[in-house]
Amino acid sequence: MSNRNEQNEPKIEKISVFSKKKAEKLGIKVVKLSDTEYELDLESDALVSICFKVKKNLAKDLDRFSRKQGLSRSEIIREAIRRFLEEEGALSEYMRI
Repeated sequence: MSNRNEQNEPKIEKISVFSKKKAEKLGIKVVKLSDTEYELDLESDALVSICFKVKKNLAKDLDRFSRKQGLSRSEIIREAIRRFLEEEGALSEYMRI
């Protein structure tokens, strides 16, 4: 049975140099330990999918704004959620800019 600290800590896995680029491409934090060993943090900036519905007019406004800004819907929604959580004092410290 693990002790309490081990259960609360993020799991770290070792990967080879060969898969380092792929992990970084997926947004997983990679830390070099030695010439042959790396750690990857599966809970870093890896993206998860969240689905929800909005009114048609809101989606049209979002699309218009995203084209004007040259950003994707997802980028705009992520930033809006981050700003909302920061204003409400609910944003994790590591997510603050």
